Amino acid sequence: MSEAANADAIVIGAGIIGCGIALALVKDSHDVVVVDANPAAGYGSTSSSMAIIRTFYSTPEGCALAWEGLHIWRDWKAFLDLDDGEALADYVECGALILRNRDDDGMALMCRNLSALGVAWEAWDLDRLSAHLPGIDTRSFAPPRRADDARFGEDNGTRLTGALYFPDSGYVSDPQLAARNMADAAQALGARFRFNAKVSGIACHDDRVAG
Repeated sequence: MSEAANADAIVIGAGIIGCGIALALVKDSHDVVVVDANPAAGYGSTSSSMAIIRTFYSTPEGCALAWEGLHIWRDWKAFLDLDDGEALADYVECGALILRNRDDDGMALMCRNLSALGVAWEAWDLDRLSAHLPGIDTRSFAPPRRADDARFGEDNGTRLTGALYFPDSGYVSDPQLAARNMADAAQALGARFRFNAKVSGIACHDDRVAG
């Protein structure tokens, strides 16, 4: 009988999400096997991630979840509880800026969600935007166009209306390393990883996943 047949849960994929799920499950005392076709954690789409950490989303639940996650990134080492010798991904908090082409762009909903949670955000007019970024071009180039469009890079004759600044935002220095950090933390608690292994099927018994 394979090791997966004796597990409480099988996680398919060892990217940042799969490794995060595996870590949460083993912390809750579940026996977990993670299966991935790649040779190591974070080798799939995670390795191409821009790794932006932000709190602004269109739903209150999304904002609350992101706000909670931000504090994990801020204290990544304590969250993982790995040995001091482990190389860890860094969270760089530099803030995030959204340029606005118009004031009715739907961003007000995100700001209301953040205000309800007590998360900081700032509305910048063009003067403040230019003061912070002296070299910025405040012409509007909306709507978005593909790079092969003949009109790509042409301004539309108007200017930006301003920007929204979110100080509690940043990026993770190495998303692949972050996934590997989570995999290491999960393995330290007993999770088992099977790399270079493709899923050929999902066995079911009595309408439940069996392996």
